[in-house]
Amino acid sequence: MEQFKRFETDPEHYNPAGSPHEEPIYPNAPLAAEFLTYSRNVDKNSATWVKKQQGYLAW
Repeated sequence: MEQFKRFETDPEHYNPAGSPHEEPIYPNAPLAAEFLTYSRNVDKNSATWVKKQQGYLAW
């Protein structure tokens, strides 16, 4: 019913996937460091996994 309400509100611009895609975020060094810190300290990921993530981000 929610999809139908969205369609009824604006049929011309209805998009079943939701809002249009936003611009991609490209990880720079500070953003990657912030992500890795979050992964280690908040998500409590293992050191091995954080190291792999670091490699993926560097690639």
